[in-house]
Amino acid sequence: MKNYEKIIKYLEEKGVPKSILDLLDEKKIEDLWEAFEEDTEEETLEAIVDYLLFLDAVENPNKYKRVRTAVTFASPILNYLKRVNSLIGTEEGDVYPFAYFVEDIVSWVLLDPRRFKQFLDDTYFKVGEEGHEEEGEAGKK
Repeated sequence: MKNYEKIIKYLEEKGVPKSILDLLDEKKIEDLWEAFEEDTEEETLEAIVDYLLFLDAVENPNKYKRVRTAVTFASPILNYLKRVNSLIGTEEGDVYPFAYFVEDIVSWVLLDPRRFKQFLDDTYFKVGEEGHEEEGEAGKK
């Protein structure tokens, strides 16, 4: 596809806010395309839309409904995260909410598509690659 105007129109139709679209030029679209390229143009565009809406949620967290989810950690990992979190305060002097702290860590990794891709490449096998577990879970390298 890579027609700049068509891509912008598609992103608008999918609900990407104007404030985000205004930041995109042809070079940034090319960078996003390269970072999120999938098997088809449609899949690539969907991945770009998801990423741009993620960026909007990071910039405007109160705009989106928060959704509760359950995450499990190995106890030493949880203990370490809680210890680090206990050292982080809010403007009011309270301990920073743990869920927000974990969300901040995830967001930091995701904010840079190349950093996230590097994390995936360093940590996991792709489905169908040698070493992938049969149960359908991502195989740890």
